[in-house]
Amino acid sequence: MFDEVANKAGLFLHKKSGKNLGYRDLGTEGGRSNVICKKTFVMMMEGFYDQLTQPLGLWFPGAVIQSEEIATIMPHVIRSVTQCGFIVPGCVCDQGKKENQIRWSTEIKEIGKVILTSDDENLKNYLCIKLLIFLISSTGRGSSTDKVTVMDSIESIFLLIQNNQDVDTALDRKRDDLIRKKQKLQPLVAIVEDKYEESFCCINNIKWKAHNILDAFDLLFKSFFTFDLNYPYQSSIHYQIIQEFIYGITSKSILPNARQVLNDLKRIPNNAPVQFPPVASTPTPTPTPTPTPTPTPTPTPTPTPTPTPTPTPTPTPTPTPTTTPTNKTPQLQIFTQ
Repeated sequence: MFDEVANKAGLFLHKKSGKNLGYRDLGTEGGRSNVICKKTFVMMMEGFYDQLTQPLGLWFPGAVIQSEEIATIMPHVIRSVTQCGFIVPGCVCDQGKKENQIRWSTEIKEIGKVILTSDDENLKNYLCIKLLIFLISSTGRGSSTDKVTVMDSIESIFLLIQNNQDVDTALDRKRDDLIRKKQKLQPLVAIVEDKYEESFCCINNIKWKAHNILDAFDLLFKSFFTFDLNYPYQSSIHYQIIQEFIYGITSKSILPNARQVLNDLKRIPNNAPVQFPPVASTPTPTPTPTPTPTPTPTPTPTPTPTPTPTPTPTPTPTPTPTTTPTNKTPQLQIFTQ
């Protein structure tokens, strides 16, 4: 594999091995120029001994090495390695990208397991933001020789503090380290690592203790707008995604990679806006059903009874007095009303 390495004076900590590495700058004696020696092109063999990377050759170009120059160097290196009895199955460019694909894949799986199984909401929220950084690599650069790693992006947002360490002491160490790198301390969230319950939003020498990690991050994000600050270049892409997708704040100056991620998020079906910071869910009271009013029955009009006519009493016929029969036939008188 091969890569370009920035030459930095002094010591630096190799986090994977936990050892201090570096070199001693002997100055410009002998006509050496700092301009020529800012970068080193190194050819390496991986897995030669105990998963260590063995340098095979170094080149000191005056500028960023071109592909044509690499094509000229590669055959000589491969020929030298094969003459020593080794087999070269292939070459890999840029070890940092390979770390993101192989080394971090295990880390991403472990983070996912904790998010799904843990009952600690503070830890889960911290890991969700950390997972975003693992999945979307930063494209920012402090300079042409300063490559941003995953850990650089995480440390530009969070400062993990040991349980027995003072917050102010940790901030002072962070500030001194940035001064050596000619950088400034920007707002960040300090978290007590052992508990994940204590979190602080730290801006310069002032720190606010938050109720939880989400509240601390909410203060952190809003501080960039309140004080008109730029996002850290190590995590600017992640801040821009959170700015537009979570807070709904659009911006004209947005990184192309951040815009691509936001466009992909818009294609997700049923992509509802997210409220941040999330409000604690309260049980929704079951609405009391409004009783349906019973319709008042329309009274059926009572028919007016037709008055029964009082029967007119039939007059008792006056008996015809008995008379002496005559030659005339008696007639029956009928009374009609």
